[in-house]
Amino acid sequence: MESKLHSTNKRVGRKRTWHVRSGWRLSLFITLVLTLLLSAMSFFLFKGNAMEAASHCLVWDVEEGDTLWTIASGHLPRGRDIRDYVEEIKERNRLGTSNITAGQQLLIPVH
Repeated sequence: MESKLHSTNKRVGRKRTWHVRSGWRLSLFITLVLTLLLSAMSFFLFKGNAMEAASHCLVWDVEEGDTLWTIASGHLPRGRDIRDYVEEIKERNRLGTSNITAGQQLLIPVH
């Protein structure tokens, strides 16, 4: 009596194939995964770039020789780019250009 063992497992060496049973479920899954990825990426990309609102403003009387740059450099918040701060002063005072004149009053945002 000699017994022979034979392997009947036909799955060895075969690639597993995926079948989509429901197209809307696949679409929903992909949408959810992409939404989560984009949310996570935006959290890290935009972290710390939000500008905090000014707590109050100083009224500045412009004197001869003053420029927006010199005024901004005297009140520049820590860690802030002076170019952005000059733009904020221009927006706060509705200035179209950086030209200012002696006697003019400016609102200087203080953070």
